[in-house]
Amino acid sequence: MVKDRWERVLFALVLSALVLGSALAAVRARKDRPALPVAASKQRA
Repeated sequence: MVKDRWERVLFALVLSALVLGSALAAVRARKDRPALPVAASKQRA
């Protein structure tokens, strides 16, 4: 039973790490996107 508990804990940690990683990636993508069109418009003008 202890082994099953540890497997559940590890699974939960991996799952939470994946969720946090994807959330951070989404936040970084949102922060980077607004700056790209501005730089492109400045280069064109």
